[in-house]
Amino acid sequence: MPSDNPYATELNTKDDIPLSDLFDIAMQKIDLFNEADRPFRDLFVQEVSEKMFSAGHIPADMTWEHVGEGEHPTTGDIPDDQQVAMNVEKYARGLGFTQEFIEDNPSDMVQERLNAMLEGAVKKEQDVIFNTFKQGIGDGSQIWYDVPDYGEYTFTNSHDHTFGDSQELFGDSDAHTPSEHVREANIEIRHHGRTPSMVLCSSEFAAELVNELSWDASYHIPDATSLRSTALPETTIQLDGVTFMQTPWINDSDGPDYTFYVMDNSDPIYFHEARPVQLNGMNGAQVRSPGDIIGATGSARYGAKMIDPLAGVKVTADNLA
Repeated sequence: MPSDNPYATELNTKDDIPLSDLFDIAMQKIDLFNEADRPFRDLFVQEVSEKMFSAGHIPADMTWEHVGEGEHPTTGDIPDDQQVAMNVEKYARGLGFTQEFIEDNPSDMVQERLNAMLEGAVKKEQDVIFNTFKQGIGDGSQIWYDVPDYGEYTFTNSHDHTFGDSQELFGDSDAHTPSEHVREANIEIRHHGRTPSMVLCSSEFAAELVNELSWDASYHIPDATSLRSTALPETTIQLDGVTFMQTPWINDSDGPDYTFYVMDNSDPIYFHEARPVQLNGMNGAQVRSPGDIIGATGSARYGAKMIDPLAGVKVTADNLA
């Protein structure tokens, strides 16, 4: 819409693309970004609308018992007073759009800056999810709910799913192969009546496993962080019911220890998105007009919580055969 001010001129890029066109492009890119599938997020999390959870998110003890004629069975009980909270944080990054930047650069370079901001949003979300999982595994400190017994296994609230070396995992000083480490770690999931589904590991541990198991060069361990718009490839290595994913969020390059994580199939990380990615003007409000993107920042608000510390296992393998 033309301005009533005869001295007003619209800001253009070096290749004469008006700021109003860049504004429309930016809004479309952000809408597409927020509406896009999140295969990576789907691997690890359940999206929830709450920030506070009670023990109702953990199955009650529903073990069947023998009852005599006229007797009433025990009711499965979930303690209502046990709760865990999720913190919602704000994450942001400045675009660096100034009048001079717009004037001195072609529109493609301006759009590349916006694309880089959205790429940064993806990386930050991945970082938050990975660190939430890595830091949320039970390490012997008090579990927030009463751990139910299963089969012939009994547990206390100090039950530990963190193993600092191979000897702690196996109970002996012998060297064990990478696959033996994984199978032993899976037992820590299964003795709760759960099913292990995924192993997250470093590229170094992935190489050790491929060297041990792979009979065909077409088999590989994919990078978890590359799963943004596609599903898992069919050539992934599977062992003892779990799929392997390597990630740069685990670095064993200094050796000789290797750290890997096993996750069960419950999607144990809860993810609450309070606000998707948007552009905010210099006054902090959401941008509404082309001029608002000068000095704008991209921001989002979300939180992640490892709701069940026993849904994963952390192993440091320091004695590989």
